Amino acid sequence: MKTLKEMLAEARQVVPEEGPAEVAKRLEAGDKLVIIDVRDPDEYRDGHLEAASNISRGFLEFRVGTAVSDPSTPIVLYCQTGLRSMLAAKALKELGYSTVINLQGGYQKWVQSGLPTVKDQ
Repeated sequence: MKTLKEMLAEARQVVPEEGPAEVAKRLEAGDKLVIIDVRDPDEYRDGHLEAASNISRGFLEFRVGTAVSDPSTPIVLYCQTGLRSMLAAKALKELGYSTVINLQGGYQKWVQSGLPTVKDQ
């Protein structure tokens, strides 16, 4: 049986990571990215990236097809710290999505970097 540490190490071998500044630059440049927040809906409502849609980790494999119809579309996943989203990104790679990126440090690092967020009312 694999440990969580081993699972994360495996995922990091196949999933590239980009920091908040890199992802923000891509969004500002108008890159065609789909941003998916894999946190639970309560976490999402408390604050999220403006461009993000919420598909919680438990439903990702079932619902990603409605958010991303073309498997070659670049997808950026994030969670609170970047660990859930790393495992989620590996699962999407295994489903055939070719360009899946993990937001390094997750939402927490995005906020610490002073980048904009929105809250649901």
